[in-house]
Amino acid sequence: MVSIYFALIALLLIFHYLGRHFSYWQRRGIPCAPPNWILGNFGDAVSRKSLCQLFRDYYEKYKQKGGPFVGFYCFAQPTVMVMDPELIRRILITDFPKFNTHMMYCNERDDPLTGQLFNLTGDRCVFLKYQRNWVSKKP
Repeated sequence: MVSIYFALIALLLIFHYLGRHFSYWQRRGIPCAPPNWILGNFGDAVSRKSLCQLFRDYYEKYKQKGGPFVGFYCFAQPTVMVMDPELIRRILITDFPKFNTHMMYCNERDDPLTGQLFNLTGDRCVFLKYQRNWVSKKP
């Protein structure tokens, strides 16, 4: 009987955690489609659509709302899609050191082709960004 109570309490805690976790964007007042609790907003990518189609449809859906960005869930990870060109410019140029983590795969040692600027993270990303800017500004 006690094990049934523990199981019920564990289930309630899991549902509470998932409900709170998947309301991250709603609590902040940022537009977001309702997520699937396993796949987030990528449910269609598994069965029907490519990621490129999924991102395009998401962009088209929220472009009319007029916000500078929208939230979505990459599986369970809250992620943002920036849609305002001025904000994109600011992130990529002015505030680049603060936004140097990406969700893209990167393993330069085993797969050197993934070592491009938009896939890198951390200090290596910042170093390459400033190194490329310095080289391009030389006379």
